Amino acid sequence: MIKTYINDLVGLSRGYKATGLFFFINFVLIGVVGSHLAISQIYWLGSVSLILYSSYLVFVGNYRFKKRHLSFFLFPIYIVCSSVFFTEGLELKIIAVKDYIIPSLSFFILSSCLFKNISERSIYIQFRAIAIIQFPFVLWQYYFTARSNITARELDWDVISGTFGFNPEGGGGNSPTFVAFQFLVLTMILKKLRLSGFNRLDFITIVTILITVAIAEAKVLALLAVFVLISVSKATDLFNVKFITSSLIILLLTLFGGVLSYQNKSFSGEDSGLTTNQYLTKLADDYLDTEVINFETGEVGRIDAVRLWISDVYYAGDNANTLLGHGLTSSKYSNNHITEAVSYGTYINFASNQLTIYLWDVGLVGVLLCVFFLMRFIFSSFFNIRETSDDLQILAAGSRFIALCLLVYPVYSNVFHSSSAAQALLLIGFILFNNSILFRRVQ
Repeated sequence: MIKTYINDLVGLSRGYKATGLFFFINFVLIGVVGSHLAISQIYWLGSVSLILYSSYLVFVGNYRFKKRHLSFFLFPIYIVCSSVFFTEGLELKIIAVKDYIIPSLSFFILSSCLFKNISERSIYIQFRAIAIIQFPFVLWQYYFTARSNITARELDWDVISGTFGFNPEGGGGNSPTFVAFQFLVLTMILKKLRLSGFNRLDFITIVTILITVAIAEAKVLALLAVFVLISVSKATDLFNVKFITSSLIILLLTLFGGVLSYQNKSFSGEDSGLTTNQYLTKLADDYLDTEVINFETGEVGRIDAVRLWISDVYYAGDNANTLLGHGLTSSKYSNNHITEAVSYGTYINFASNQLTIYLWDVGLVGVLLCVFFLMRFIFSSFFNIRETSDDLQILAAGSRFIALCLLVYPVYSNVFHSSSAAQALLLIGFILFNNSILFRRVQ
């Protein structure tokens, strides 16, 4: 039993080992070693594993470039040009290799690869095993790590991230990606339930997921629950009164449970002792507050981060910087010690989400190219996939969920663009899209 679970967790199924190891490295190994064992250099393994995996697929003959894949190449080309011509300083160029160049070039390669030997069932089994193992890590982080003195704040919810890694300095954790993964697995299980029912292990996984996400995060739970329901639904469900009614009940319970969970977790600091109404009012004020910068914590709100870029660059800055950016990783808060970085010497995280990071680093041109890349990915997830089997339908539901997350996470999270775990999530869409092409040829 234990040996079987370990094989499922690491992804050692026959014909699936390379892909399984890639997912295990990025969803489990890197976060555990990087944060729990305090070895930050391990995060480079994410980019290394991505380029090794894409190179492996090319080596075994799975690479098939077509003209229609050129649209995926525009953003990687721009990233390379930005690194060469617009990014100053050797240190920034080196960091850009991990955060920008390797991921963008690797995903271009993966967009043209056929995943011939990958079973959708193997992905489902491994992801379910990874979702279950989050439980002990989340409990440890909630009851011990978040309350200890190793974090910079009295209570830092970024450390509630399972095996996905957290920043012990406070802030910059990977909890948004962790929550997205748990809901991804929930989506796949619910789709399986609608198609063919589920077993005891599926039920255990659902319970585990609901407990862990309630502990880890709340602000985005209701929206992700909507994405789950959209991903598992069919066009005919619009006229299914039972499905719509049950969906509304689930959404209301998720919203209510998330609010209570987040409120009750604030046992220290300024949020402690708030009623539900006071908490909701404070939550709204945090997003709409005219006081842009919190100088006590160095934090800048997500909406206010966009306002800062508009006032400092779009209206008062140089046109070249507006269009082309200040250079790769230049706005990264952890690079504020590098003289060439635009964040140099600042004590605030002014690029607090993926959108503002890209606006500062690659400018409007880079943002538009990235949006084009993502929209092509999203469109493919919804309209270019022929679901030929139950396993493929289950994976397709997960791919649609990830695609929907891409509509929100750029303005919600500031680690999603450079997180190895997030990049591994994107691989789901490419596997599905290219497998679908293969199935069409076989039929």
